[in-house]
Amino acid sequence: MLLRNRHGFTLIEIMTVLAIIAILMTAAIPSYIGYKPTLVLNRAVNEYHGILQQARLMAIKNRGDCTVVFGAKSYTVSCTTSNYTRTVDYSDYGELVIFERFDGTSGIPTANLTFNSRGSCNSAYMHITNTQRKDFYRIGPLISGAIKKDRYMGGGKWEAL
Repeated sequence: MLLRNRHGFTLIEIMTVLAIIAILMTAAIPSYIGYKPTLVLNRAVNEYHGILQQARLMAIKNRGDCTVVFGAKSYTVSCTTSNYTRTVDYSDYGELVIFERFDGTSGIPTANLTFNSRGSCNSAYMHITNTQRKDFYRIGPLISGAIKKDRYMGGGKWEAL
């Protein structure tokens, strides 16, 4: 007797699909694990770049100073003319992101940044790398207030991003 209106999947079809998914996952997981330090590094670089841009714009908009204060474990952005305060803990990025220069010295600025009502600022760069120490970035405002993001190319050369 033949069933004409067969619905659903057979056990063999389900097992075949699960086997294909397992094979794809065994290839994808090691690639993701190897790429994760780069992903977290890019997140840290882009987040810090965005925070500096936001601090500059808030200083201009509110016609007052907006300061970025660097500590040993975090940095805090606060604006005097608004009630805005944001603290970013360096450990939020886990052990995959390191705040240091390519020569191994600390990458955390020693001077605080202060954006004024015209958007200009003193200059201090944050240097960020990952545990693989293959990619090095520096992010910071120019004296004009423009936020600059560079990647280290080796041999003392930096590439603007």
